[in-house]
Amino acid sequence: MFTCQICQKSFTDKNQFRIHTKIKHGTNFFF
Repeated sequence: MFTCQICQKSFTDKNQFRIHTKIKHGTNFFF
């Protein structure tokens, strides 16, 4: 499970998480 530390949204897929962080927050950070 990948959780966005900025908005607390959780993702089961790493790629969806990466896309979310890049589009929503403009970052490629991994938490």
